[in-house]
Amino acid sequence: MLKKTSILLFLTISTAVFSQQFYMESSLSTAYFENYRDDQGIANLDNKYSKPIELGFGFGAIFHVKNERLFWDLGLSYNKYKINTSFTVDNTSTDTSYDLSYLNLKTGAIYTLFDVPRLKFQVHGHVSNDRFLQGTNRYLDVFIDLSRSEQFDTSLLNYHYGFAIEYELTSAIAFYLSCDIKRSLESNGNINDETYRLNVRSIQTGLRFQL
Repeated sequence: MLKKTSILLFLTISTAVFSQQFYMESSLSTAYFENYRDDQGIANLDNKYSKPIELGFGFGAIFHVKNERLFWDLGLSYNKYKINTSFTVDNTSTDTSYDLSYLNLKTGAIYTLFDVPRLKFQVHGHVSNDRFLQGTNRYLDVFIDLSRSEQFDTSLLNYHYGFAIEYELTSAIAFYLSCDIKRSLESNGNINDETYRLNVRSIQTGLRFQL
């Protein structure tokens, strides 16, 4: 709890003192596991199931770096992911689902490719650390509280990339629509040596305020 409070305090101070823009956003995200291997090195998760859309929220600060084109972004967000999949044991497939929630701290660059009156097209690249807050895994009559399981990683390192369109509403407020692809580095379970990547696709909308 102290660590989360320190992060929020740092973001608040950075926004108030150093940033040129502040933003608030909501997101719609889908997620799935990639390259999953169990403790015996067997890939037994199926990614052909539906990918439910989940709502997330975030805020952050944007710093001008160079020529009104290059910016640096520092943000904090909360996201929930629901993953439907199945695993196979002895040629028998069993449906399973994960409900996960994360607190995400990200930082990275935003670059404006072109800027016409009131409209900007931008690309971005970020890295983030996602802290697992809580989650469950269900299959058949089994319910697993992942926040109490040592087999599920509590921290993921990720890289992001994507693009955004920003429209200037007034001289002080702009609306933006962003598409983001996030991939985690390979995660290792603490006990059973399970490995996987968490992949997320998001559409984000929000407002940027000039300070």
